[in-house]
Amino acid sequence: MDSNILNDDQDKKNKIKEFICHNKKVSAELKYRLTKDGADFNTFHKLCDNISPNLLLIKDDKDNIFGGYTKVTWEKRDCQKIDPDCFLFSLNKNKKYCPKHNDYTHIYCYSKYGPWFWGGDIGFQGKNMSLCISCGTGDFLDESLSTNNAGNYFNVKEVEFYKINLENY
Repeated sequence: MDSNILNDDQDKKNKIKEFICHNKKVSAELKYRLTKDGADFNTFHKLCDNISPNLLLIKDDKDNIFGGYTKVTWEKRDCQKIDPDCFLFSLNKNKKYCPKHNDYTHIYCYSKYGPWFWGGDIGFQGKNMSLCISCGTGDFLDESLSTNNAGNYFNVKEVEFYKINLENY
């Protein structure tokens, strides 16, 4: 995993691999990086739509590292998707958050915004991909993934999006 967020921290990389799958070889192919590709939502969609499975990795302005994983694809159209295998995670808290309910919508795709996991547990709906929100009130969380107050937008230092490849050993 070629990550500016994780740098050479093998423990954090291993933790993400453990979150994704215990019994398969996991590799990640970078498709989008905020500081390289820009913050425009259209660019995100151009580079990241229709990729499955995928991992969204975020580093906020207070150095919290968190993100989400899903097997469904993001799209530049308004729709909702169910993926009982998706999850959110916090590397700072060393926690994986699975959906509380498998029959609810877990992924929100928007034509004018970036990716959303369950109504704002992680969401990009500000002016571009440099602003994020973690409400901590959705289907995954009872707390914000950022140390910023739940429900408030915050700046991010970096966002990375990966296509995940799973192979049997």
